[in-house]
Amino acid sequence: FRLSMRDFDNRPEELFAYFRREDQANSKLAIFVHGFFGSYLSTWGALPDLLHKNSDTPTSAFSDWDYVFLGYKTRAIRGYLDISDLLLTHMRNALSGNGPYGQPYDDFSLFGHSLGTLGIRQFLCTSSFHDVQLVRKVRSVTLFGSPGKGSPLAPIAAPFVEVGHALKPGNPQLRMLAEWTACAHSQGSWPPPLLVMGKGDKVVGPDAIQFAGDNEKIESTSFGHFALVKPRSWKKSGVVEIISKALA
Repeated sequence: FRLSMRDFDNRPEELFAYFRREDQANSKLAIFVHGFFGSYLSTWGALPDLLHKNSDTPTSAFSDWDYVFLGYKTRAIRGYLDISDLLLTHMRNALSGNGPYGQPYDDFSLFGHSLGTLGIRQFLCTSSFHDVQLVRKVRSVTLFGSPGKGSPLAPIAAPFVEVGHALKPGNPQLRMLAEWTACAHSQGSWPPPLLVMGKGDKVVGPDAIQFAGDNEKIESTSFGHFALVKPRSWKKSGVVEIISKALA
């Protein structure tokens, strides 16, 4: 019995890591997108390593999925559309099996943290920029520590990082995204995003701001903004449990 049946393709220069089953061709891909000044791997703590070692154990709910962790340089991002474009590029490649992907995928599950959640929201509602069928292949959306109302800390970062302006409370980008989401959702829906918020979150606050089409349920944990997505173990982590439910 092998602990892992995964090929681990880690490309630091491309801010990209990909876990693919070697013994079978999965058709489902889970995509993780980090937040403001995060990292494609370290944002998620031990999660990539835990997935690599445990996702194919007997009776695992994770075994039929492959996993990709996407990254970007925060200083190069001007707004949510830049993250949306990154996600779109990878989903198109994954759909056709091009680029770094070992085979084509037909189902996607999206996970975002902080600023990454706004990029995911932007992707979902900008179907005019791509084939709407791509959005319909998304099976679940989970947003951790989503700054739906911005962050009170954003004004500190804004003079130094352009995307910091897009995180100020009440900023035009955020207001436009909420309206754009409402209009797009009325034309064609996507799976209701689940919001996961931390009671100890000092970056965006413990209260979620819901957008059109969001899941009525909000998952609340005791963690802070960064610990929210860093599991302590495979069996006892709320993060792992939440991901497991999203992939079921």
